[in-house]
Amino acid sequence: MKPKFIINFGRAISLLWVGFWSWFIISVLTSERFPVDGLVHGGIPLALALIATSVAWRWNRIGGALLVLEGLTLASIMASGYLHPNSPSAALFMVLTLVAPPIASGLLFLDGWWRGRSPLPAA
Repeated sequence: MKPKFIINFGRAISLLWVGFWSWFIISVLTSERFPVDGLVHGGIPLALALIATSVAWRWNRIGGALLVLEGLTLASIMASGYLHPNSPSAALFMVLTLVAPPIASGLLFLDGWWRGRSPLPAA
């Protein structure tokens, strides 16, 4: 596949991921009585996701690594028990919406960067 297609596919995944969580956090903030707690618990991770996606949009290698690191960090937070889903279906939902998209898009950004780099000059 062409590097541009791979990078655009990674961009689509990361935009869908950030868009989904933006919608989720905005809906939580508008429905809560005290939105400051929701802003702290949801706004800071969303800001980090927006920053990583923005960096990946411009610099594929650095942003791809940031997205993979973010996904692995979220996976380790889930494994540590801090994010503790109540059922296996909730755990699957969290993995599919919270952990897998940044890892998948980050790997696509890294793959697109790798395939698109110029070869070394012949000696």
